[in-house]
Amino acid sequence: MPNHTLQILRLLRFAGLMLLLGSVASASAQTVAERVKKDPSFQIYPVIFGVTATTNSTHPAVRLVEVGTPKGSPKINLPDAWIKAAKKKIQAEPPKPKMKDGKPVEVFTYFFYVPGHPNVVVTDLDKPLDKQP
Repeated sequence: MPNHTLQILRLLRFAGLMLLLGSVASASAQTVAERVKKDPSFQIYPVIFGVTATTNSTHPAVRLVEVGTPKGSPKINLPDAWIKAAKKKIQAEPPKPKMKDGKPVEVFTYFFYVPGHPNVVVTDLDKPLDKQP
């Protein structure tokens, strides 16, 4: 092969690598909200938890209430690791106990689950996946 053909191939390989790195970097820098708007293949599921806290308990009781399914998306089963991480977040900052007639009342909170990221509990849509609190 002539020398200039090898140089062209190297240049093309380098350009392809830079495009790939640029697309990965821009995807990770995008906020979750931006990815939802711009990437039709990006899926996100709202997940609702019921939380019952009493003044006596150190940790509130947390239960999974519902996994929302966006229109046109398949139903999913949440990974146990994600549910555990979400419950840990709730227990780290539990809501104030609500009482009615002297009995604890269940309150609700939500997070977002992104398939392929079982350890990321999305709490802020205005931050990228890798910067979630």
